[in-house]
Amino acid sequence: MRQPFELSASDATVLRGWRFDRARFSSGRGGNRAGATLNPHTLLCIPSELGNSREYDGFAEQVMALPNGPRRLYLVDLRGRGRSDAGPGGDTTETDTADIVSLIDGLGLHDVDILVSGRATTALFPVAKARPGTIRRLVLNDAAPEFDPVGIARFTALEQRASPPATLADAAAYLQATRGNAFPALSDEDWAAWAGAMYRQDGPRVVPDRDPQLVRYGNMGNFEERQPLLWQDFKLFRRCPTLLLRGAGSEFLSADISERMEREHGNLRQVTIPGQGHPLRLHLNGLAEAIAAFLALEHVEPTA
Repeated sequence: MRQPFELSASDATVLRGWRFDRARFSSGRGGNRAGATLNPHTLLCIPSELGNSREYDGFAEQVMALPNGPRRLYLVDLRGRGRSDAGPGGDTTETDTADIVSLIDGLGLHDVDILVSGRATTALFPVAKARPGTIRRLVLNDAAPEFDPVGIARFTALEQRASPPATLADAAAYLQATRGNAFPALSDEDWAAWAGAMYRQDGPRVVPDRDPQLVRYGNMGNFEERQPLLWQDFKLFRRCPTLLLRGAGSEFLSADISERMEREHGNLRQVTIPGQGHPLRLHLNGLAEAIAAFLALEHVEPTA
């Protein structure tokens, strides 16, 4: 069901990812036959700002097994992360936006649903200006046009003081030690899987699975001062029904910001998820079922 794909960005950087296709599909014409789905659309998943497609592994398996899951699913790595090549130099958040446009065009995506995690909104939201009308429905995984500067400063300070992990087990222990209060729902297996998504073995070392020269807002020392505000771009998504999933323990997305998002969007449904923080682990709390239902024009509440 999972197949690799690759394509060239506008500057010839090779982007890679995974494509999932439902083995049996019917649009529902003439009745909903066995093995059919109610959702004939494609879902494109954009990882968090410094993350990669492995963030979505558990979620992808779950959502594609649902009868109302998407017909097709793409998990992508943006440049310098995961399996994709690093750019030729001078890459910025704007090149990430260009990469998303290249993916939409290169994969022939029209009326597509998009799921984006965390601060990758800095790259996704400007796409609405470049490709108006392309996005049908939007799912925000603890993602917003603005993030709480206090939470950003606290997280940045922790990252600056952290020592490189010696093993993947050390990486999992570090994640649990620094984020455990925000994620009481996670098991030891969940922490290990998260570490495996963020880090890779590089000879005797364990390193973040990204180009060491990659600089984004999430690993800037002065992130608090340079944080982008994307409210005008966010307003361009008013035509798109939007599902905002906010972690109850999130230090990045405050209740004030999420409430402002509801007011300014007008077609946004917000759900706060207990036991999780930023960004949400989407294989928990029945989130795959809730996302599939939202995209298939149904309604299912996540679980505690």
